[in-house]
Amino acid sequence: MPNAKKILIGVIALFILVLILVALFLRGGGTKITNTPVTSAPQTSETKPEELVIPLAPVTKEQTAAQKNRNMSTFAMQFVERFGSFSSEANYQNIVDLYPVMTSSFAAEMKSFITNSIASKEFYGVTSRVLVPVKVTSNTGTSASVVVSAHRTEVKGTAPEKVYDQDIKMTLVKSGEEWLVDSAVWVK
Repeated sequence: MPNAKKILIGVIALFILVLILVALFLRGGGTKITNTPVTSAPQTSETKPEELVIPLAPVTKEQTAAQKNRNMSTFAMQFVERFGSFSSEANYQNIVDLYPVMTSSFAAEMKSFITNSIASKEFYGVTSRVLVPVKVTSNTGTSASVVVSAHRTEVKGTAPEKVYDQDIKMTLVKSGEEWLVDSAVWVK
């Protein structure tokens, strides 16, 4: 019996030691890399370790333009997935939620569309998933035209679901540093 108690105590002690090591390992991230010179003289408050500095390559105009197009494309893709996914039970809430990223004229157009829409007596819903890449047809820096392709699934009442691909042409305008949607028209 005494051997069994010693083994149990040893296992518990080993387990606690492992937990402590894991906790120390997880806390240890994010240390600063320094290059401390090796000298025989002790360091004073005036002598500081050198910090490792990695120089960055200069950003070119082409890289900046590509980044701006990526930001615009990401915005357009997110808009299309939300704009193109709705159900009759949600009362066009997907469009209402997007008013803040629409120009005032496009938001007014969408409000009018919602007001004039007839509520469906049977369930109707569409889900949209963007197909990449986004086609940027023009970009002046303050306005842009893009075409986004989406894979759409449509459910209407008890009819079998309809699956199809559809493009949406969008006009975007820059307001400060943010893009706003000025128009969005489904085509095809």
